[in-house]
Amino acid sequence: MKKHIFLFAVLIVITLCGCKKTPMLPYNVIEIISIDNVTFTGANVSCNFDLSKVPAGADPPAYVGVGVSRVSPVTINNWDECYEITDEESGIIVIPFMGLQPNTKYYVRPYIILEDNLYFRYYGEEMEFVTKKVPGGGRVLDGEFSVSDTKKVRFTSGNLQYVNYGKYWQIAAHQYDCIGNGQCYQGRDLFGWGDLTGSNASVNNADYLWTEDWGSLFDADGLSLRTLKRSEWEYLLGCKDDELCRPNADSLIGVAMVGLINGIVLLPDNWVTPEELHFKAGSEYSHYLYGSYSAVNSYTLDEWQAMEAAGAVFLPFTVWNKYYDNSVVVDGYGYDGYYWSSSIYDLDEAWFVRFYGYASRGIYHEDKYEDYAVRLVMDVN
Repeated sequence: MKKHIFLFAVLIVITLCGCKKTPMLPYNVIEIISIDNVTFTGANVSCNFDLSKVPAGADPPAYVGVGVSRVSPVTINNWDECYEITDEESGIIVIPFMGLQPNTKYYVRPYIILEDNLYFRYYGEEMEFVTKKVPGGGRVLDGEFSVSDTKKVRFTSGNLQYVNYGKYWQIAAHQYDCIGNGQCYQGRDLFGWGDLTGSNASVNNADYLWTEDWGSLFDADGLSLRTLKRSEWEYLLGCKDDELCRPNADSLIGVAMVGLINGIVLLPDNWVTPEELHFKAGSEYSHYLYGSYSAVNSYTLDEWQAMEAAGAVFLPFTVWNKYYDNSVVVDGYGYDGYYWSSSIYDLDEAWFVRFYGYASRGIYHEDKYEDYAVRLVMDVN
């Protein structure tokens, strides 16, 4: 037998909730005994594998393994990840399941395959688990986006937020959630470049230093998140003049209104539009007329759930702050979107991406004290 790990899902922490009885194996050579070391990136499933339990005269199993699925009962047809045990392993085996989704119920189930029928699996007792929630109820989406010719990422389900009451960071639960310039009592989702305090109101560029990525705010939760670099935004959006860009980038981006929120839709590399829905690439030249983006793409919240399930990303156009003589001028609400990169331009400025209706997008540099949005990503291994 050989050992294989197959990953078909993303990020999760699993917590034991209970178990449910399913048909037993013809002989109980493997059973799940515990779940330990739960993190946002996975959990260790401990199993007892004992070939001495094979009855006298019976052939040992040809294959033994454990599958994990978001669907019950777990079978080869629906599992997200499978671990196959080798002949060399015995006793207590700790299986590291990784790459699952947070805040999701999962089921774990052992199986064996006998030599006389390699196309039939016998399944054992199934256990169910629920993963921990990302702060704010956010998660990492399934769609995969190329940001270079060798690297892909998945986006988080909402913009980065700082909550005033409680003073903590979180990821928005919905892609269309936006707070604005921080004058709201609940918090803010616009920040100066590299601000890890959530409350830096300085208009001095020297007060904005990139000491750590915003993704590091979630390291303690076991998440491996980060901010896209300038070159990655350029590759993803097709903003360069040369050919070093995501294939078909222009056909995978378009303005839209989701609910009552204007923004930009980014589609994953292998996009398939859900049945009865639509997507039109491109921009809207009357973008200063609020609501005009809906003439290109318009989705109800229910329709957007279907688009998101297929891998689509929505970046809302939110308020941004520009400072003149220490007084705040609010501009761009509902029409333009500004998102930071992790790349510095010089001592005073950093690179950001601007989405706007009539030209769709562009990469620029601006003072580091400007308040722009942040959308984190996770690398696809």
